[in-house]
This record gives sequence, C-alpha cells and structure tokens, in this order.
Amino acid sequence: MASLFARDYAAAPGPARLPVVCLHGLTRNSRDFEAVAPWLAARGRRVLALDMRGRGQSARDPEARYDIATYTADVIALLDALGLARALFVGTSMGGLITVDLATQHPARVAGAVINDIGPELAPQGLARIAGYVGKGEPLPDWNAAARACATLNADVFPHYGAADWMGMARRLFREEGGMVIADYDPAIAQAFGRIVADPDPWGKWHAFAAARPVLLLRGTQTDLLEERVAEAMVAGKPRARLVPFPASAMPRCWTNRPRKPRSQTFWRPCPERLPLLPGKQCAVPGLVRQCQAKGQRAWAHQQAMQSISAPVRRRQATPGGRAARWQRLTSSWPTCRPA
Repeated sequence: MASLFARDYAAAPGPARLPVVCLHGLTRNSRDFEAVAPWLAARGRRVLALDMRGRGQSARDPEARYDIATYTADVIALLDALGLARALFVGTSMGGLITVDLATQHPARVAGAVINDIGPELAPQGLARIAGYVGKGEPLPDWNAAARACATLNADVFPHYGAADWMGMARRLFREEGGMVIADYDPAIAQAFGRIVADPDPWGKWHAFAAARPVLLLRGTQTDLLEERVAEAMVAGKPRARLVPFPASAMPRCWTNRPRKPRSQTFWRPCPERLPLLPGKQCAVPGLVRQCQAKGQRAWAHQQAMQSISAPVRRRQATPGGRAARWQRLTSSWPTCRPA
C-alpha cells in the first residue's frame, strides 16, 4: 500500500477559518513550508503541508504515476478523509499547477489561492534548466557536499545566502540513505516531467481559475520560468487577481524569508470564512494520537486512512516543522499568511 505524508498544523484558538493547503514544487517536499506553516497556523488557520507521492516521506510509486491528475486525486483524497470541503491553497511551481487543475475539476473546493512562480506559459530556458537536473543527481558523501551542491545550483538566485542557509536548504532537499546523502525524491519523476507541463488549454484553465476566486500571483524577478509579460497577462482584466513581484533575495523557494513590504495584507479579505464540511464528517481529525509544542506553535500528529482514486494512500504520522516562521511584516489579515 502506498502512503502519503502530510504535516498538519492546528489553528490557534479563535473563530473557525478556512484551512490552508500547501503544495510544493517538482523536486521539493513539505519541509519547504516548515517556517511559514506554523506562522499561518498561529494566525488562526489550520495548515496542511503535503509531501506529494514520490517525495519526502510519502511512498515512491512503483508505477511512476507522477502526473498532475494523480496528484490532484491524492489531494482530493486527503481533503475527503479529513472532511474538508473547501480550503485556501498555496501552490509553488508544480503545486500551482495542481491547484489550478484541482479548481478546474472541483471549483467549489478552492476558495482562493497563492500561486508562486508558475503560469500557463513557461519559458523554454526554465524548462531546460529543470530538465537538466531533475532525476540526475548522484549520491553525495556528506551534508557539506549537499550544501555545496545547493549553492552551485542556486547561488545566482540567492546571492545573499551564507553557509548556514545552504545547509538549511540541503536539509530540506536531501535525506540520508545507506551512508550517503541523496535527493529526497524518486528519480522516476523525471520521466513524467513532460506530462506535468503539457496541457491542451493552459490559458483557458487559468482564465477560469483566476476569474472565479481571489488569486495572489507571486513572481521572483530573477525567475527563468515565469516571464514578466506572462505574469502581467495572467492578472490583466481580473479584479480578484493580483501580481506581487519580489526581488530574488526576498522570494526564496522555501518561503523562509519575509517580504520587504506587506503588499499582501488585504488579499484574503474577500475570501469566505465559513468552514464547510462534507456530509457526515467532523472537523476534528480522526485518529488523533499526539499534540506537541514547537517554539510556541501547536501542531497535531495523527494517522488517517485515505483512499486515492489511482491507488490506496495512507496518511502517516505528521510532525511539526520546528522552525520559527519569520514573515512578521505581513499583517494579521493575511491568511494568516524558483520552483521545482
């Protein structure tokens, strides 16, 4: 039986608010949100950060079903298992594609979204960069080598990073296995890369998506994947969509740096705050096994059986992120809040 791992952060006490679902990029995992997720939870929203199948602590798929439709089915299975009919989404890179596809298939389930560094038209140089490294990494002898590998690949995007930052990135992207340090994803995801970015009508999907709900589009100014003209076209004529550009130094993939200005402070005000549940479901998480504390943030650890459309998926024990969130310049009206 395949298993799907998710980190579940309990909302701080207060009025019921829509939960937030965080979806990572192609070769990433839920650790990308380990700083911002507890920060969001402290502002009154339950946060679910997933390891998509084949990444992090989720099981590898022996049939390599690494495509957007399968990922969407996994997310729906998670929401159904928890009795959540509607949520806000944060999707970076591939996670943004999953969010748009989920909203296309199940419009009522996506109340609003933050989309980072992805769009209906992707720059060839960015796609070539990703294709050049995904699934091709060799095992590394130690964590210092992993940190150097991160620096080599990302130094142009994060010129302000120091040794500690590169080590932190390495700890999020790699894992130890057999005495070596390896990328924390199934290399077979490279085989499905072309299918992930292929879509017969990407602009049609996006226009319907952005017209139906509040959308905040984030774009790092040094991205090689989402061109400025495309990002501007994505929000043009859409009163509920906003584009927020960030300098590369203020928009890391792991969401750990705070923005220079609180430009997203009013984004979620139009979002509905009712917390609808599926018929017969309860808001409490079934199978609750533990509550723990991490630097003042509460997080729930639990187990929950899930049934995926394509394969059985079992929700494994989730653990708190353990790092203090640092997006302090964003105001409390934020919900509290380079891809792949």
